[in-house]
Amino acid sequence: MRQPRRHTLLPVVVITTLVALSTTLVAANALADGEEDDRVHYAVQNCASIKISLTQLQRSDSDMRAYLGNIFETTANNFIIPLNLRLVRNNINQPDLISEQSDYVAAKAQFSSAYIRYARSLEDLIKLNCRTNPDRFLTQLDKTRENRAAVREQVERLQDMIRSHTERVESLKGEL
Repeated sequence: MRQPRRHTLLPVVVITTLVALSTTLVAANALADGEEDDRVHYAVQNCASIKISLTQLQRSDSDMRAYLGNIFETTANNFIIPLNLRLVRNNINQPDLISEQSDYVAAKAQFSSAYIRYARSLEDLIKLNCRTNPDRFLTQLDKTRENRAAVREQVERLQDMIRSHTERVESLKGEL
């Protein structure tokens, strides 16, 4: 008899995402707190290291976006949608699972949109000269941080949805 497939995907997504999105950049984080004059001074004095950190962040976030996008897409296409199709074919009424599928697909789209906003914001930030225009640089940095936080919220939302779906499927297995 074939063993049921364990849901090992969720822990990998949770751990990897939390590590990646919690990564702090020393140079850029120094700009988060403090008086505005101190932030401007720090941006001007450490512009080169800030730019290097931002470029590294851009590369790692781009890789993480590709990885998470693949995980979220695979979860929908290989788990959620096929299960719902199978339930319908077998005349098993589970409207909550159908609703979760729609919500999940919408959340995936919101994640993609949030990431695009963040990536554009980060690109605009990297293009700015923090030595000659520190005020504009700091304003863009704050905007980029807000956009990155929005991406993190979407990732956490999708993770919660995957977790909830997994629990509901486990419960359904017990009922059948």
